Amino acid sequence: MTKLFIASLKFDVDEDALSAVFSAIGPLASCQVARDTQSGKSLGYGFVEFQSPNDAAEALRRLDGSEIHGRHIVVKESTKRSNNA
Repeated sequence: MTKLFIASLKFDVDEDALSAVFSAIGPLASCQVARDTQSGKSLGYGFVEFQSPNDAAEALRRLDGSEIHGRHIVVKESTKRSNNA
C-alpha cells in the first residue's frame, strides 16, 4: 500500500495544502484533489501516494481523524474501483 484516499476535505483544500500535511510524514510520489470536470471545483476528496509503503502506513495511522483547515478528514487505503458498479 502506498496510495491513500482522503475524504471529507473542505472545498478550499488544494494540492499544496494536502501535500504540506502528508509530506510531513514522508516523500510523496503524487498528490491530487478530485475536481469536477466542468467547474474545476473540488469534490471534497483526494489521493496521496507515498514513495514508501511504511510512510503510507504511518500517515494512515497518524492522520486519519486529524484536521485540515478546521475539518476532520478520513484517511483510508485506496482501492481500485470495480467495473461492476
